[in-house]
Amino acid sequence: MVLAGLLLSAVNTAIVALVSIQYLICKDDELPQVFGMLNRFGVPWIVLLISMLVPILVIDIQTGENALHGLAAMYGIGVVGAIATNLGSSAFNFKLPMLRHERGIMMITFLVLAAVEITIAITKPAAPVFAVTILGLGFVARALHKGFKLPVPASVSRLAEHWFPAAAARRRVAANDQMQLDSLARQLGPRRPVNAVMVAARGVTPTLRYAVEEAGAHNAELFVLFVREQHTTIPVPQVEQEDEEAQALFNAVKSIAGHVPVTVIYAVSDDAAWTILDHAALAGIDLLILGHSRRATVTRMLRGDLLTQIAAQLPEEIRLVVVG
Repeated sequence: MVLAGLLLSAVNTAIVALVSIQYLICKDDELPQVFGMLNRFGVPWIVLLISMLVPILVIDIQTGENALHGLAAMYGIGVVGAIATNLGSSAFNFKLPMLRHERGIMMITFLVLAAVEITIAITKPAAPVFAVTILGLGFVARALHKGFKLPVPASVSRLAEHWFPAAAARRRVAANDQMQLDSLARQLGPRRPVNAVMVAARGVTPTLRYAVEEAGAHNAELFVLFVREQHTTIPVPQVEQEDEEAQALFNAVKSIAGHVPVTVIYAVSDDAAWTILDHAALAGIDLLILGHSRRATVTRMLRGDLLTQIAAQLPEEIRLVVVG
């Protein structure tokens, strides 16, 4: 039982590490942004499936009496290779401030591990095939995302410009246009899909219809949040079915939703801004829609502006739209 618990803990740690690494690579724009999509629990679900299914596939491929030895060889070539790469890149980077004996020890350790890595690759032919396959798939995915670029030698470019000046001029114009488009795309940021929309409303207003239209246009799920603010020293329980204003809001959105999937949320809180942020994070939404603040000027002075509080703390991956 202790061994089983340790193995389950190791598997959980490995899956979490794989998910984190792939999500970080995606956020560094080295993989398509679709791999960074979060579910309502805030977990990147596509890379989670990859991190679970690929190890299962590797285990299923290893069959027979030598299955355990094959898995050990794959593990060994990965771990030894990663450590050797880390040591070598650090030891031979002379820009890093390091004492002479420290650099010497790291170089010697790198050479030993490199010899171990080569030994594993020679004695276990399946291990380097596995490592090259994993690395190759990663580089192919990055290349498909970044686009294949084949550098043209300078001599060939000069000959082409001399023989085909008109084509070379058109190519320069196209390259300049593409550079402008790339610069504009970097300034605007990547296009992000909208899979979930949340609207926080206190009544039947045009904001509600706008939220339904936006969810329908993106084929997204709509979350309708009603926050009953309660500022009392002794909290009094509120029942959703007895709140007439909330029921009117929920019935109105269901009557106009049509084919849009709607989830209604009722909350009682003394901090509306925190409640909206909390439910937005839990639902994993991409777009938050709010109406203009209906608080009186004195109320905003005493308790602060709701929109300002939400905008200041809203995560970057959630866009905010204010209607009205």
